[in-house]
Amino acid sequence: MDHPPPPTMASDYLKGVRPRMQVTIGEDVFILPIEGAETYEVPDNSRNSIIPLELRPDSVVYGPHTYSIGILPEATIQPSSGDGTTISSTNVKVAESHTSSGLKGLFNLLGTLAFPAATISDGLDGLASRVADWAQDTTDAKKNAQLADAISNIFNKINIDLDQVGPGFEEAVKKFGNQIDIELQDLGANNARETFIKSFPKASELRNRMNMVKRWLDVVKDSTNPHYDQALQLVKNQFLRPRTLKAGGALIVTGGALRAFAKIAWTTVLAAGGNQVDESPTLSLPSTSATTTSTTSSSSTPSATPTRKQCFVMSKRHADRTVFKQFTEELDGGVGDLTVSDAFSWQTYRTFLNQTELDYANSKDFVNVAGWSAAANQDWDEWSHTTNTSLKEQPIDLPKPKRAPVLAPTVKRRSGSENHLKLISQKSRTSHNHVIGKLPPDDYTYDELLGKGSTIYVFDTGFNMFHEDFALNGRKVDSYVVPNTETLPGIPEDLQAPEDMTDYKNHGTGVASVAGGLRYGVASKANLCLIKISNCAKNPQNPGSGRYLSRVTTADALIDAFEHAFRHIAERRANGDKGYSIFSMSFI
Repeated sequence: MDHPPPPTMASDYLKGVRPRMQVTIGEDVFILPIEGAETYEVPDNSRNSIIPLELRPDSVVYGPHTYSIGILPEATIQPSSGDGTTISSTNVKVAESHTSSGLKGLFNLLGTLAFPAATISDGLDGLASRVADWAQDTTDAKKNAQLADAISNIFNKINIDLDQVGPGFEEAVKKFGNQIDIELQDLGANNARETFIKSFPKASELRNRMNMVKRWLDVVKDSTNPHYDQALQLVKNQFLRPRTLKAGGALIVTGGALRAFAKIAWTTVLAAGGNQVDESPTLSLPSTSATTTSTTSSSSTPSATPTRKQCFVMSKRHADRTVFKQFTEELDGGVGDLTVSDAFSWQTYRTFLNQTELDYANSKDFVNVAGWSAAANQDWDEWSHTTNTSLKEQPIDLPKPKRAPVLAPTVKRRSGSENHLKLISQKSRTSHNHVIGKLPPDDYTYDELLGKGSTIYVFDTGFNMFHEDFALNGRKVDSYVVPNTETLPGIPEDLQAPEDMTDYKNHGTGVASVAGGLRYGVASKANLCLIKISNCAKNPQNPGSGRYLSRVTTADALIDAFEHAFRHIAERRANGDKGYSIFSMSFI
């Protein structure tokens, strides 16, 4: 297997060139970033002033003074020039129990970190719910002080968990190094090492930022403080951007990497020594709505993680692509699936969000709709209600239907045809086609073009591609299967039906045949693009029966199908095909 080279940022860090450092300034402790810089404004009540702070990998700028940070285990540091506050630096301490190598060691580490990571996410979700009303009304000083005190307490608990999660995981990545990268790529997690290294430095940044918010919350508790209004606005801004505190902070890795790892690791010898469970865990991922299990050396503590479900976000037509991309990065660090194509004028983003984050997405002017996917644990009515009530754009003004042109006297006629073909040939009371009215009712009368040059896109349950009605006969017949990741979200792979064109419901084959089949089709010379939009899964209560149960059509599956259809149309246009495009969606 060919493996891509590691990212530049990861390379030197994995070699352990410089240990991770933390600094203490007054009563505040900050972990220095691996790269780049973090900037803050620190309230200094003793001087009744606000001091700018900038953290760098090897230095700190506090007010007008710069401090060079070495790599000694402990040091007291004076500013490089002039008189200033004395600060201290120490190495970030990591848990020695996470020094084993290979996948088993990594799995044990993930288990140890699962519980604090879950409680961090839970705490952050709790913050979002507590300040939802407060962010809209901050005129009551007493209420402000009470909420500031409550939030500070939540921050204290989260910081304890962050101390366990962040630096420990970074150190483990350095120790496992290339071995993790290669083995996880073999399991399908091609960006595993990069994801690890980019995720957990953010846990440290999260801790730093929360410390600063706590300092400003202390100011909010005192309405007589000269910086009260500024503090109130700063804190309010933090909570009006709910993903700011969450991006990458408590998440061990993004969905694709850990799901591929955890599923295999949990069901093989790698789980030896831990508690055996019946189902594969999801370790504090954005997608998690199940129970997260912590496998430490002494106990295993289950904890329900906050509910995040698979969602889709669609921009308005002609929305700025750069703005939408920046928004996805703000929403969840950009770890979801962003689809942008010249074939259509909007963008879509698929990821895992909770209700607060979903509401935040819907608040954006450039977002047309953000809603739940119709996943395995959610019924169709709930999904329909969520998405339909959040649509912002008005329905498209479709042109009024036009009567087909009158057929020439030399129309084609076929005897002994199927009933549905004979039926559409009959004269109605308001028909202007007098030629048809003179023909025997048992004959099928049709325009000899029979849809030639047009392409019918059939979105349905699957298709029997070996059926005689789908023979080429001088036309094109294309097909596409929406992946199981979109049609069967949240369903274990061993329960999923194969990702192929099989029509388990025997519906799509019939629809496509009537539309464009050589024998049964109304437009038998039209090109076909057959798109399977739903799939089946085994009954989890009786997986050995061999029977598959149909699943609902998910929103993500429809989006994926339409995106494919629009790309297909764009390719036809680019190749000079100016024929009509007809969509058949009889599943609605």
